[in-house]
Amino acid sequence: MDNVKSDIDLPELVNSAFACEVFLKTILKWYDIKSPKSHKLKDLYASTPDSIQAFIKATVLKNYDDIWTDEWGVEHLESLSNAFQDFRYFYEYDFRKNGGLHIETGFLIALRDALRDCCCRVIFGIGWEEYKGLKPIGSEK
Repeated sequence: MDNVKSDIDLPELVNSAFACEVFLKTILKWYDIKSPKSHKLKDLYASTPDSIQAFIKATVLKNYDDIWTDEWGVEHLESLSNAFQDFRYFYEYDFRKNGGLHIETGFLIALRDALRDCCCRVIFGIGWEEYKGLKPIGSEK
């Protein structure tokens, strides 16, 4: 997990989870796939083409020590599927009814970064690293 930081603050967690949702919905829109009426990351991911799923998973595994599931065999994607809603409305969460909230933050960051790179490749034909190095038109002055 050398490539991914694992300690993040609540606003970064919420924004990262939201970014994952937006990236996935962007990919679905690009491929003209009807997006599920869901905010669940796992549902959105499952709706993307197989080649996109393979790219995302391979990129996450490369940047997150080849870990896709927790020690009980539960996919991290499943456990963070509702992260945006759960953590955005953290103050409304009923801990007595639902128990504690846990999220593998390093996996979330690796997923967010993989999805950002995937979107760049799908839309612009180049990866994130190349895209972020582009200079805006007129910036050479």
